[in-house]
Amino acid sequence: MPTIIYKQKTHARADCNWLQSHARSVTSQGGQDGIFQKIFEIIQPTSRFAVEFGGYDGKQMSNIHRLITEESWNGVFVEPDPQLFAQIKINNPYDRVIALNQFITWDGDDTFDKIMSRIGAPRDIDLVCIDIDGNDWHVWNAIETYRSKVVNVEFNPTVSNDVYFVQCADPAVNHGSSLLAFIELAQEKGYSLVCVEGVDAVFVRNEYFGLFNIPDNSIDAMFDPVQTLLFQGYDGTIFNCGFQSLAWKNFSFTYDQIQLLPKEQRFWGQPSNQSRQMACPASTSPPN
Repeated sequence: MPTIIYKQKTHARADCNWLQSHARSVTSQGGQDGIFQKIFEIIQPTSRFAVEFGGYDGKQMSNIHRLITEESWNGVFVEPDPQLFAQIKINNPYDRVIALNQFITWDGDDTFDKIMSRIGAPRDIDLVCIDIDGNDWHVWNAIETYRSKVVNVEFNPTVSNDVYFVQCADPAVNHGSSLLAFIELAQEKGYSLVCVEGVDAVFVRNEYFGLFNIPDNSIDAMFDPVQTLLFQGYDGTIFNCGFQSLAWKNFSFTYDQIQLLPKEQRFWGQPSNQSRQMACPASTSPPN
């Protein structure tokens, strides 16, 4: 067995991702309740209007439930599952809450802009949370009319910081997109990264970024990915180190399980004539 020791270098800086220190959960999954509370102490909300896609039951793992119940915000939940949707109004029994039992798309009649227009949402939305387990990048990319003060998105934390990865636009695919891809999309839309917490990234409109006194919001200063690293032996053996599990499947693996070549083809140097013949059988077709 080879000796493989992963000596990870930490680049993220607590003084840059300082909003993370305010993380706490009332109903949110990863501390967003406390982060948003601090953000909206710095940025004064205008409409007190929040939207959550992937609303679940309107309480459990909700990023906006606390704002609705404790600070009397207006809220919109979009949840396609009919059983979870039925719980949203039970958990948020207020006239100021709108619940929609549907999917959100990036084209057609159910984009963010068209849904918000149909329900009469204000143009000065304060918070949008996009958590639909895959196509989050495409949903944000399709937003053109509404520019929320704060946008929270879910990204794939196993993708390296130097990899731009956007999953295919397909409702049947659940891969997620990389933080780098979201940062570049945010820059195109006029947003800046202010916090990374777990699998969520929080962006504010550029005009508010200076209020947060973040010395460096580059991707490495804000986040250390959960990486599975691969490298190759001279003989074609694939090795891995770092995070050695399938993150969402609770399944661990070793390098023996991820080989592309069978053992008899993993060697260094030129193959023997016998090996060459096995690898490249003679053609039965006559020469031209």
